[in-house]
Amino acid sequence: MGRSISIDPSPIVYDDNIIGIACCAVFSVEPFDPSKARYEWGPVVRLGFKSSNAANCNYVVIPVTLYRNLVTVKSNHLWLIYFDRELFFSFLRSIDNTLWELDHIVMEASVTNGQGLHLEVKNCGYSWVFKQDQQPFESLNNDVLQNEETLVLQPTTLMVIEDEAQLQ
Repeated sequence: MGRSISIDPSPIVYDDNIIGIACCAVFSVEPFDPSKARYEWGPVVRLGFKSSNAANCNYVVIPVTLYRNLVTVKSNHLWLIYFDRELFFSFLRSIDNTLWELDHIVMEASVTNGQGLHLEVKNCGYSWVFKQDQQPFESLNNDVLQNEETLVLQPTTLMVIEDEAQLQ
């Protein structure tokens, strides 16, 4: 894995039981001297989808801005984001409107405007979300409404982070 991971989008194209995609990025950030930064808001962590084979190689990003005064100690962060089926299809269509040239889709986490801040993307990954994945949460919502004092979550695995990206 690392900063990028290949995605085979054919499951979501052909399987109506897939309702979306859950994506994650693990990144580390350390304090910095604000006087050395050239940008008022500091760096932006972004997650994008691109293809090396499609004629149109748009890079779709979702920015996460780190405010300078909030970074006081070295810390690791896990960024989780969910795209429903329709939104993910719109990203794929921005890469290739015909959806025929999607053989080499890559999800990539990166940093822009990183001057003055020690920020590193350690790993990223994804998992398809299926209709049946909703059932434990729908059941949980009903149980919480009936008995607000009892909250029991069934284990559901969306992502396993490899050893090299384990938080220290």
